[in-house]
Amino acid sequence: MPQITPHDMHNIHDFDTLLDFLRDKLQWPITEDVALEDIAFPRFLLDKKCVLC
Repeated sequence: MPQITPHDMHNIHDFDTLLDFLRDKLQWPITEDVALEDIAFPRFLLDKKCVLC
């Protein structure tokens, strides 16, 4: 189980940092050159910002 700290969560500011978190901390197999439109639902693409952040 990965060690996830509040600091790690606090550093998620946008979709790119969310992908970094998923890739680095949770070992998700997400390539570096993935396009946002290829992995997100249309509602999630509002202003290209993470609606959960």
